[in-house]
Amino acid sequence: MVAMGLVAGGCSGTHSEVKAVRVTEEPVTPFVSTHCRTSEPAPPEPSYLTIGRLSVPAWSDPAAYGATPPQPDADGVTFYKGGVTVRADHPKVTITIGAEARSFARIVIEDFQDPLGALSVTYAGTPRIAAEKGWDCWYVGGFNLLNRRTTACVPLDITIAGDPVVHHVKVPIGITCPE
Repeated sequence: MVAMGLVAGGCSGTHSEVKAVRVTEEPVTPFVSTHCRTSEPAPPEPSYLTIGRLSVPAWSDPAAYGATPPQPDADGVTFYKGGVTVRADHPKVTITIGAEARSFARIVIEDFQDPLGALSVTYAGTPRIAAEKGWDCWYVGGFNLLNRRTTACVPLDITIAGDPVVHHVKVPIGITCPE
């Protein structure tokens, strides 16, 4: 069984049920997370996707999750741990699971109460003290793949406050995504 939830945050648990989810093209209201941890800036790992001052792990690289890829737990949920980093002095960033993956992928974030995860998360930016020191803000979490999936190319829509462009990317989870 894969430990679910917030291993780095000191929590773990399992799911009591897998919820049926329908694919929808409707707008998704993001969960707003203000629970970031701060540290001095560090360059993103080479296996990370970087857009502006946002870094998201790319889990196609076995080094990102160890020698053995995660397997589904008893409820058919596979958890890939890896937080999101928002670089110092950056505005809010919203990551939304693309419509075609909403039936099988979720964003896991430390302060979101549903253990399956969220369809959209707004990372509220660095606290004032961290911004003054130029520190990064990182959020504990990762991705859940539902329905016994162990790999996927998960489409994400990423918006950054003050940037009119919606960035459409695919995050490889357990596999390499085609270009």
